[in-house]
Formats: sequence, C-alpha cells, structure tokens
Amino acid sequence: MQLLTKNILPLIKGELIGSFPEVFPMEFLTDSRKAFTSSGAIFVAIKGPNFDGHVFCNEVKKKGVQYFLVSEKEAIPHGSKAIVVEDTLEALQIIAREHRKQYDIPVVAITGSNGKTIVKDWLAELCNVTYSVFKSPKSYNSQLGVALSLLRIREYHTLAIIEAGISEEGEMARLQRMILPTHGVFTHFGPAHAAGFSSPDKKLSEKLSLFTTCKSIVFQEYKLAKKLPVSNYEIHDASLIDLNNYVFPIKEETAISNIKTAIASAKVLGIPEEAIKETVPNIQSLNMRLEQLQGINNCEIIN
Repeated sequence: MQLLTKNILPLIKGELIGSFPEVFPMEFLTDSRKAFTSSGAIFVAIKGPNFDGHVFCNEVKKKGVQYFLVSEKEAIPHGSKAIVVEDTLEALQIIAREHRKQYDIPVVAITGSNGKTIVKDWLAELCNVTYSVFKSPKSYNSQLGVALSLLRIREYHTLAIIEAGISEEGEMARLQRMILPTHGVFTHFGPAHAAGFSSPDKKLSEKLSLFTTCKSIVFQEYKLAKKLPVSNYEIHDASLIDLNNYVFPIKEETAISNIKTAIASAKVLGIPEEAIKETVPNIQSLNMRLEQLQGINNCEIIN
C-alpha cells in the first residue's frame, strides 16, 4: 500500500522544498551509517539529547539519498528535495500511524518492564505456522523504534507484533496512537525506569493505556488486570497455561513465565494447539538463537 505525498503533507504540516514523488518514499533512514546509494529513500534528521541528524545530511547526500525530512532548512544539501517540519520525530510518527492504518490485520502490542523482546520473538515463532508475521526488529520499542517498525509492515503480512517501551510519563499515548493495537500483551511489571514516573501506579496506568483499542489482553501477572480503567476487554491469564502439556527445553523460571505468555497469546490469535505443541520444543533462549555483536570497522557480527 502507498502513502500519497499530497495526503501526508497537511498532516505533518510540512513545507515542500523541490519536487517530491507522488508516492511518499517507503524506505526511511535515520542512521547515516546505513545509507548506501538509496536514491529512493528519505533521510529523517532526528534530534536527540546527544546527537543531531541534521549534521549528517551532506554525508547522506553523498551516498545517493535524494530526499530529506528536516526541521532546519539550512541543513538541506544543495540540490536535494526536502520537507521541512517543526519536529521530525513527530512527523515520522504521524507517517507511521497513517501507514499502519492501511492494514486491516491483527496488531499485537507487547509492553512490560521486562520480557518484551523474548515474548515477541517466541510469539512470532508460534504464529509463523498460521500467519505471515511481521515483528519489531531487535528491541525497537522506543518512540523512534516503534515508528520505524510500523513503517516496515507490508501487504503480505497478516499479523504484526510490535514491542512498546516507555521511560517517562506521556510517552505511551504517542505509541498508542501509532500502533492502534487490536490485541495486547503485558509481561512482567517491575521497577525499571521508575525515575521517569511520579509513582509506580502512574507508570502502570501509562503502560495499560497502550491497550485502549484492544479486543483482548494477555497478562503475565493477572493481578495487573484489576488496574484497567474499564472492564470491557477479553482478559487472559498466562499463568493458567499448563506447561506439562508442552515439551519446553528451558527450565529457568523467567523463561517459563515468558513461554506461558507467548502460548496464551498464540491461543488468543487462533493458533492450533497441535501447531503450538510442535513448535514449543524447538524454542531456545534468545541469545542461543541469534546473537548480534559489534565488530570492528562498523561491522555487526551475527552468531
């Protein structure tokens, strides 16, 4: 599916510099190191507390990128086409939201203090037998990571599993507006990022606000369901999964809680019991399956 530039511009309140294609570029770059002769891509200059993507616009242009999304006109490389907005991250999130809205498929949002990535990956494995699954890459659960994840959903995907993490108040509302999940999963709730919230209850209510558009929610810790502001959800208690019915190779307590959460979520999504039983024995802990290490000369090593 395609986003039309003429429809996107008013939403992001963008000023067009030069001629843009009728269909908005579908490859979004935010890391100048990963831009290689991507003439059809758009580089989004993100500002962070310790970096400013605008500094790298000229470097990216030399690698073949023609289109830019910036908040500073003076950063636009000579001869390039650009859209100027007030906040590039907010604009990217709006574009991601519009892209996600084009897909009428189940979208699972996973949040929690710990266990988000492992549950996401295990759930994807369990669902692969029935769905063409898209899942957030790595731990792309931040304000930027969620936007980039959603923009990778394609026509052939029939299920999306999106990881969502927050570190301070107000962040979840932005993630929820992008993801618009149909199903929710809440893993373990703990003290991580406590400094960003006025109280544990405030942090919990922020996380639960992710699920306002969900039909169903799977809880790893069922007591958290009592904190939902309304009760018109289909609630599932992952702890009720009897793991004696499955051959799970990992005996560590946290892994057992996580696989129960993944199994309960797969059942909600309609995965046949026999298919789950066939897949569970082949599941391994995350670092045994795929380990990414930083190598020299900007290389990544996949073990």
